[in-house]
Amino acid sequence: MTVLPVHDLSTPLAAALTLHRAGQLVPAARAYDAILSLDPIHQEAVYLRALTQLQRQEHAQAVQGIRRAMELGPARPAMYFNLGHALRALGDAAGAVASYRSALALGPGDDNTRWCLINTLREQGQHAQALADLEAAGPLAEGSALCTLRSMVWEERARALGERGEHDEALALLLRRAEHEPASAQARFALAEQLERMGLSRAAVSAYQAALRIDDRLAHAHNNLSCLWLALRDPERALEHAVKASQCEPAMAAAQNNRGLALLDLGRPAEAAMALEEACRLQPDMVQSWINAAMAWQRTGDTLRSLRACEQALRQDPSFEFLPGLVTATAMDLCDWSHVDTLMPALQSRLERGERVLLPLHAMTLIDDPAQQLRAARIYGESKFPPNPRLGPPPAVSAGRRLRLAYLSADLRTHAVSSLMAGVFSWHDRSRFEVHAISTLQDPSDPLQRSLSERFDCFVDMHGRAGEEIAAWCRERGIDILIDLGGYTADNRPDVLACRAAPLQVSYLGYPGTLGLPYVDYIVADRHVIPPSSRPHYSESVLYLPQCFQAHDDRRERPAPTGRRADWGLPDDAVVFCCFNKSNKINPQVWGTWMCILQRVPGSVLWLTQMQDAVAANLERAVKEAGVSPSRVLIARRQPYAFYLGLYAHADLFLDTWPFNAGTTACDALWMGLPVLTCSGRSFAARMATSLLRELGLDELVCDSPAAYEERAVSLAHDRARLHALKSLLPERREGSIMNDTRRWTRQFEAGLEEMADRSRRGLAPADIVVTTRSAPDAGN
Repeated sequence: MTVLPVHDLSTPLAAALTLHRAGQLVPAARAYDAILSLDPIHQEAVYLRALTQLQRQEHAQAVQGIRRAMELGPARPAMYFNLGHALRALGDAAGAVASYRSALALGPGDDNTRWCLINTLREQGQHAQALADLEAAGPLAEGSALCTLRSMVWEERARALGERGEHDEALALLLRRAEHEPASAQARFALAEQLERMGLSRAAVSAYQAALRIDDRLAHAHNNLSCLWLALRDPERALEHAVKASQCEPAMAAAQNNRGLALLDLGRPAEAAMALEEACRLQPDMVQSWINAAMAWQRTGDTLRSLRACEQALRQDPSFEFLPGLVTATAMDLCDWSHVDTLMPALQSRLERGERVLLPLHAMTLIDDPAQQLRAARIYGESKFPPNPRLGPPPAVSAGRRLRLAYLSADLRTHAVSSLMAGVFSWHDRSRFEVHAISTLQDPSDPLQRSLSERFDCFVDMHGRAGEEIAAWCRERGIDILIDLGGYTADNRPDVLACRAAPLQVSYLGYPGTLGLPYVDYIVADRHVIPPSSRPHYSESVLYLPQCFQAHDDRRERPAPTGRRADWGLPDDAVVFCCFNKSNKINPQVWGTWMCILQRVPGSVLWLTQMQDAVAANLERAVKEAGVSPSRVLIARRQPYAFYLGLYAHADLFLDTWPFNAGTTACDALWMGLPVLTCSGRSFAARMATSLLRELGLDELVCDSPAAYEERAVSLAHDRARLHALKSLLPERREGSIMNDTRRWTRQFEAGLEEMADRSRRGLAPADIVVTTRSAPDAGN
């Protein structure tokens, strides 16, 4: 029998460990190998040799070595801990978790191992299991690494639940976290974010405020609060928190963006534009800031800078929603038609595919197709104003008392809408109707707003109020029919309609087209603006009035002519064509037709309303390109409303635009005795002047094509006697029309409102209503 020599390896092992601890891994590994050459089953040398491999990121060899060491003797917690590290590095998360658990079974108080276990579970998205393991550990030391890790897991678990739509579970988890961490600003910040995701805006505000009471330097909390206050229509608070966010983090572009939006809401567009341009400088690829800057410059009246901002946004992201249409429409404001040729074909194709490329108001200006206008309205409405069910179903239309009407508008001030509606507000039959006004844009200095407020039973200032808040007010007040006068125009509030503020909701006047919204029940029209061929392209039921859809205030004055022709640079002995429509309604086809008319009527001039310098420069270029002398296109100076009306006395014929006709301006011209020549199209906006002219029996001024329009304009210009006869005929036709009888128009409108209310009381769904009588019941007031 041979007796093997027993080696005392303690000294070489100590030397190898010294090298190992000094970070000399290669010499240490050689030293361990030397020991193992003498004793291949030396557990400690096998294990330590594996650790050098782990440290050198030779993870597969390390796993093999550690497992070999475990086979040679009792395993220690550290062996399982390091095996877990090696397996985790190899992507074997399940093996790593099992190893960490084995380490904890042998040494349950090791927070470092528990930390690694929880982190591995986190990386695998096993947040629920991670929380269960943390619970099993018992109370955690305040401020410890595990306590911090638990906060992260809570937050990530809540986020994962939220992404799956399990918002209540996420909220419960974050509330529990906030309870465990009463001094944590981050816990309240995470809770606020979840409340915001759930649409609980007021609760989110409170949670952000709680976070800021703990730590007022949380820039993102200030910024998110600013966003919420903007959504809640409180721009002053939004501005306060946007400024604080910028102070905490000067390079935060989002804070400057919110600052600009708040300033814009506060009626300070020049300051807003500067803030928004700063946001663009800080983060040039933030497309929404460029769009917001464009909106601010538009409000300042600098449409050229607005277009430049739009173009920059388009360069950043050509696919950004509604941006291609915005660029085209802004260029149209400047009478820069190059974008129409380059962008419109693709715009229409993308719209037909259901893409978000064209705002409804822009579609109305650019496309005379009711089907495409409906498509644009639906795409926009569904994306921006989905139904909001939080207030529940609305109450039924009341019975046994006066119908309660409410007009919702940002234009209850000096504005075209109010100039037309002022008489209607006064003539409503108070024995049958209680009439409210909800003003969403206040201007205390505006004289018409003060006057209008006296024409209602109740006039409320809802400027800065959230949609739900306004809708809740309507329900508390028992409003039966809410009449929206804004639609998709500036400062519009479809968000109020989305809450189903009233049992019946009606779109009228301010937006001449369909809203495409499922919760808008009726649109007010007549047979001219919505002929049978176009009816399928309106999502609302139609309230057809028997004469003209457009209201008019027959009490407004007809001021005397403003000066003489010579005072405005107009020739005394030549035909003066005029068009006081906004520049965005002038398109290449309209302009080309006008230039042909000028060429065919020697000496004639075209008189336009005041325009920005950039617009005038573009039109001067277009005049020259058409071979017409620029001296034959004149631009009127801006005048107060009464003086503006007096300008019509100096013109011979108003030339309308298409596909977006004159609305209020056509009414103004006819009221002042000036004939209007229009080209009738297919959509509501393209037929407004047609409605007015047919009501006056002036069918000869309605043309069905640009060619016919040109011929009629030239014919009338060469027949001055006929033009004079039309002017002489207008007062007589006007006096006998609905335009000169606001009370009768109001009664017809009321008859339609009562019929829709009666249908609702009988449980019938909205349907087209035709008011047949031209002289509806009159209470004699």
